[in-house]
Amino acid sequence: KIYCQSLLSFLFLVHLFTMGQGEPVIIGQKFVIQSDSLNQERAFQISLPRYYNGGKENYPVLYLLDATENFRHTSAGVNFLALNRRIPEMIVVGISNDEDRIKDLTPPTETEMTNFPSAGGADQFLNFVEKELIPHIGQNYRTNDYKILVGQLLILRSEIFFTYLTSNTFTLMGCKW
Repeated sequence: KIYCQSLLSFLFLVHLFTMGQGEPVIIGQKFVIQSDSLNQERAFQISLPRYYNGGKENYPVLYLLDATENFRHTSAGVNFLALNRRIPEMIVVGISNDEDRIKDLTPPTETEMTNFPSAGGADQFLNFVEKELIPHIGQNYRTNDYKILVGQLLILRSEIFFTYLTSNTFTLMGCKW
């Protein structure tokens, strides 16, 4: 009985001392870019494919809105699906909309401006994504021409915006209303 208690105590102590010795699980990195379109710094997060650093392949890019809430599970889902060969490996770029997402994601319409006083910044936000962030990612990472935009898109209330966005910038869009 004393032997059993001593063994259990020893195992418990070993467990306590080794608990903090695990390796960190790193999903991605966070960066900040100065935006002339938005007249502010904007944070983004990036998750690279599993074998990105050891290869020379160019990858599609998934641009994700509301990164603070959605980056971790979206990156994990993309990695899981790619590992199981359901989708190609891809780079995930999460764009933060923390400061004023209503402003970022709504067109400058009278209705929007009435309902949400800060609304109407979608054109500047699109300009940031299209003219600043996408080129930045393309210059610093091995990307191909396939781009996907995913997020809760308040901006899709504008058909002109939707048509422009899908035909000129992104290959595919996924939205959650």
